[in-house]
Amino acid sequence: MVCAECDIKFITRAMRPYKCCSKECSYKWREKKEIVNCAKCKNKFAITPSKKKNSKSGLYFCSRKCKDEAQRIGGIREIMPPHYGIGKSQKVYRGFFKNEELVCKRCGYNEFIECVDIHHIDENKENNNRNNLVPLCACCHRALYSKLWSFEGLLV
Repeated sequence: MVCAECDIKFITRAMRPYKCCSKECSYKWREKKEIVNCAKCKNKFAITPSKKKNSKSGLYFCSRKCKDEAQRIGGIREIMPPHYGIGKSQKVYRGFFKNEELVCKRCGYNEFIECVDIHHIDENKENNNRNNLVPLCACCHRALYSKLWSFEGLLV
C-alpha cells in the first residue's frame, strides 16, 4: 500500500489494510480538516474528510442547531422531508368552516377552536373537497392516527 499521509510504500494486512504507514502518519492524516461554509448560517468551520464524505446532500452544518433549523418547514429545500409543503396549513382548512362548525365530530369539543384540527377523510391532502374534510379535536385526531378509533358509523 501507499501511505495516505506521506506517500511511502509499506506492507499491510490483506484482511484489514491500514491506510497509513505508522501511528504518527495516521494521526496527521485523521486530523486533516477542510474549511467549509455552514449551509444555514454561512459561518466557516473545519470538517474532517470522513465527515464531509458522509453528507448525502453535499451540505454541511456547523452545529446540530443549524441542521435542525435547515430541516424545518421554510428551511433548505434540499434536505427537508419529502412530505413538507404538500398540504395547506390548518388555518387554510379552517377557512372551509364557520367558527360555530369547528366542533370535534367525534367528542363534541369546541372550547378553543385553535385546538380543533381539520382531518382529510381519505388522507389525501390535495383533496380539499368540503365532503372530505372533518373537524376533530387534537386528542381525537391523534387517536385516529394511532388507530384507537375509526370513522365507521361516525360519518352519516
